[in-house]
Amino acid sequence: MNKQNISEFAKKAIDALAYIIRKIRIECGLTIGQASTEIFLEKSRLWNYENTKHSMRVETFALIIEGYYNYCIRMKAPIPVILAEQYQRIEQSDRLAASF
Repeated sequence: MNKQNISEFAKKAIDALAYIIRKIRIECGLTIGQASTEIFLEKSRLWNYENTKHSMRVETFALIIEGYYNYCIRMKAPIPVILAEQYQRIEQSDRLAASF
């Protein structure tokens, strides 16, 4: 894989993560302002992540997913399928990392 292919792959991955967090926020029924308060992240920073104006680390993605999941649990709101899937992936990777 050359540098251009890696760069294109990274851009697609960032776009996919942005799409996921935006879709989850909307399915949870939150505005960007409400979401930033719920997950303890600056509104402008969350907006940048959702609109791929700033790349995010895996840890940041996990923080956002866990924040939305905790919001749904606390509010006794239905958990969107896409959120449940992403949360399960994070939990599995945490368990895998802990086993080493």
